[in-house]
Amino acid sequence: MEERLSLTTIANWQLNNDDSNVMLPSMQRGFVWKYAQIENLWDSLLRKFPIGSFLFSKAGENKNYLMDGQQRATAIALGFYNPFIENMTAWSIKGSLPVIWLDIKPDTTDLGDRKYLFRVTTRSQPWGYRQNSNQNRGILSVADKRSALKIFEQFPDNNGKGYTTFSNKTVFPYDSYYPIPLSFFLDKIFYKQMSNSGDIADAVIEDCRTFLPEYLVTKYNYFSSKEKFIEKLEKNLYETLENICKKLIEIKDTKINYDLVGDEVLLTEDNIEDDSADPTLFVRINSSGTSLSGDDLIYSIYKALFPQTKDLVEKIGRSFIPPTQIINIASRIAMSELEPDRKYHTKLNVKTFQERLKRKGFRNKLTDLIGNDISSPIKQAFDVAIDTLLLTDSVNVPPILVKDFIKSSQTLFLFLIYWIYKNNFIIANENKKPCVAKLMVCSYFSLSGEEETVQGFWEHNSTADFWTKPLNEYFGKTLLPVIAPEMLYDYYANTTVMKHFTDIDYAKENDIWELPRTIKVGMAIVEYYKNISKKFTDEQISNYFSMFINKIFYLKKLVLFAQRDYINKEFSDFNQLDDLEDTDSPWDQDHIYPDSWIYYKQGILDSIREWNTSIGNFRALSLTQNRSENNILSPAARLDDQDDGLKGEYLRQISFVLDNDWEYWKEITNRIKNEKDDQNLYRAISTRMVNIYNEWWNTFSIGKFVRT
Repeated sequence: MEERLSLTTIANWQLNNDDSNVMLPSMQRGFVWKYAQIENLWDSLLRKFPIGSFLFSKAGENKNYLMDGQQRATAIALGFYNPFIENMTAWSIKGSLPVIWLDIKPDTTDLGDRKYLFRVTTRSQPWGYRQNSNQNRGILSVADKRSALKIFEQFPDNNGKGYTTFSNKTVFPYDSYYPIPLSFFLDKIFYKQMSNSGDIADAVIEDCRTFLPEYLVTKYNYFSSKEKFIEKLEKNLYETLENICKKLIEIKDTKINYDLVGDEVLLTEDNIEDDSADPTLFVRINSSGTSLSGDDLIYSIYKALFPQTKDLVEKIGRSFIPPTQIINIASRIAMSELEPDRKYHTKLNVKTFQERLKRKGFRNKLTDLIGNDISSPIKQAFDVAIDTLLLTDSVNVPPILVKDFIKSSQTLFLFLIYWIYKNNFIIANENKKPCVAKLMVCSYFSLSGEEETVQGFWEHNSTADFWTKPLNEYFGKTLLPVIAPEMLYDYYANTTVMKHFTDIDYAKENDIWELPRTIKVGMAIVEYYKNISKKFTDEQISNYFSMFINKIFYLKKLVLFAQRDYINKEFSDFNQLDDLEDTDSPWDQDHIYPDSWIYYKQGILDSIREWNTSIGNFRALSLTQNRSENNILSPAARLDDQDDGLKGEYLRQISFVLDNDWEYWKEITNRIKNEKDDQNLYRAISTRMVNIYNEWWNTFSIGKFVRT
C-alpha cells in the first residue's frame, strides 16, 4: 500500500474490487451510516477537514483487512459512483445503491453547520431528504413526496411501479435547487485527469445533457425541464459551476492516514480455544463509532469464526430477519439443548458469547443448528415460522406486521422457533391460525414484559396442543386480560360514557378513563373480569381496563391488519429490510379528522384532542390516494366521492370505514363547533376503533383463549 491513501484508492476498493488488495474481514458489520452522515463527510472533504484514519490488519501477502473505516470508505466510493454508466459492488449494501448529488447553488442560508449542500437519494427515499439545516433535516413532507412522485412517474420505467423499485437512474433530489450527481465532477477530475475548470464544467454539462431524465424539475421551480436546466447552467450558472470545479480540484491531492496491525485481532477455529486471538480491539473500535448493538458485534465475531456460513445465514431470514437476530436465536437454542435443566436462556451479551465460543460443545451445537446448506435445522425452523406468521392460505397477514413482530417481540419469536425445532419442524394446519393469534395477544397485550410469559411457555414446548390452550393463567400476571369487542361496543355507545368525553362539566368531576361501575355496562365488564379470575380485585379490574384501552387506543398495527387487503395489494413491492437505516413506509398514516383542526385550536375539549390520536382516526393510504396535503377536507369529504374520480364506497372500503362509523363521519362536514360535533367525532372514532379491534378479534377467534 502507498504511504497515505488517496480518495480514488479508497473508492476503488469497491468500484474495482476485483483488483483490490483491501477486503472486509468476515467479522465486519454492514453499512450502517445514515444519509446525513454521508452528506456531512463530503462536506468535510470539500472543506479540507480531517475525516480520521483507517485501520488495517494483515491478510496475507499484499492483502489487508479493513478493520475500521468501512462506513467512510463506502461513503467515499458512493461519491464516485455513477449509476448511469457503471456498476459498483458495495461491500455491505444490496440492491439499488444510494447516489450522492451536489446542489451547486442553493438559494438558502439555512445550511446549519454545512457549507456545501450534498444530497443523497436512496431506495426508500428516491426523492432525497429535506435540504434545511442539520437540526431539522428528515424525510420530505407527504405533499413534497407526492409532487416528486408525479414527476418521476413520467418516466415509462417508473410508471405503475412502487417507488421502492424505482431505478436510481430515474430519480433526483426534489427538495433542491440545481442538483448534479457528484460523480459527474469526480470522474473528470480524478479519472480523466482534467485540470481546467472550464473544460470540466463543459464536460459536466454534457453529462447532464446525456444522462439526466428529461423531466428534471425540483421543488423551487427554477427551471421547468432538463432542457431549461442545461440552459441555466450554460447561461446563468457557468461561473458557479466553474467555482465548484475549482474546489473539487483542490481535494484531488487529499491524503488520508492509516495504521496497520497484525492478524491477532481475527478469530479463527484454530485460535479460539487457546486465546491466541484477541478481538478486543475490533469490539472497541466498532463500539466507539456508529452505535452498534450487542447482536451486531456477536454476529461479527460469529462470521469471523465461521465465514463459510455467512451467505447461508443471510438467506435464512428471507428479508424478514437480520442475520444478527438469527445468530442470537441459534445461540440461545444451542445453550438450551446443552443444558436441559435450564431450558430458557436470556439474551446473550458479547462477553458471554465469547466465553461460550471457547467451549467446543457449544461451537459444535451452534454449527449443527445452522448447518451449511438448505437442510439447516435453523433454516427449516425459520421457513416454517415465517410461513406460519404470514398465513397466506387464509388470513394474509401483511409482511410488514410479520417483520414488526419478529423485531419487536424477539423473545416470543425465539419461543416459536424453539417450539418448531422441538416438534419436528411441523405446525399442524389447524394450529397455524391459533399459533399466530396467541403470539399476537402476548405481543400486543404484555403486562410485565414478554420475557416472563415466554419463560412460562418454555416448559410446555413439547405439547402438540399448546397453541390452542387458553391464556387465563397468564392474565393479570404477565398479560392484560383482553376484552370481547361486543362489550366495548356497548360501553362506548352508552350515553353516560359519552358524557365522560363530551360534557365539559361532567368531565371535570370524573376520571374520564376510569371504568364506571355505577352503570349497567360498567358492571357487565367487571363481571366479565371476575369470570376470568375470581382473584381480581375491583381496583385491579379498573386498572386492567384502563391499561387495556390505552393499548388498543394507540395500536396502529391493528389498523394495518384491518386494511390488510389494501396493504397487500398496493404495497406488495415494499421491502421491509433496507440496508440504510432510513426505511420509510410507502403509505401515509392519515388522520381522517385532520390533525391541524385539533392542535393549536381553542375551545376543544382535552378528551377530544386525545381521541383524535386514537387508531379510530387513522388509516393507511398511498401517497397518490391521500389528499391530506391541503389538510382542509372534512371527514365527510375525505370518505365520499372525490373530484379525482375516486368513489366514496371504494375509499371507505380501503380505509376500513364501516357503515356503523360512517353514519357519524358523514355528519362531520366542518371543524368542531359545538357539543353535537364533539359527540359525532367521539362516536365516529370510538366506533371505528372497536371495529378495527373486532376485525382482529374475530379473524383469529381470540375469544377461544379467554376462559370465562
